[in-house]
Amino acid sequence: MKQAKVIYCRRPKKRRVYKRKSLLPFFVLILLRLGLILTPIIYAGLYIFEHGTPHMLWEYQYYGSPSHPNITSCTYIGFNGVISFPANECPFIDFID
Repeated sequence: MKQAKVIYCRRPKKRRVYKRKSLLPFFVLILLRLGLILTPIIYAGLYIFEHGTPHMLWEYQYYGSPSHPNITSCTYIGFNGVISFPANECPFIDFID
């Protein structure tokens, strides 16, 4: 019996098998980044909503000696303009409604 002679033979190509990757870690990273960005903004907004906007001390009036003043009024400047009111203490930054 005669044997057949192979003249031309091509090896079959290996097929690439793509594994379907999960998108869950990608979405978790996006949510974590958004949380890191939005959390301070939300807390700042809630603090301003609760306590008012920040105002800086512009000037204050007192009587007595400069080393031991008795403060009578404070004037603040901020988002609401210039606000003056009687007070016993004048912190440098105050939150005013």
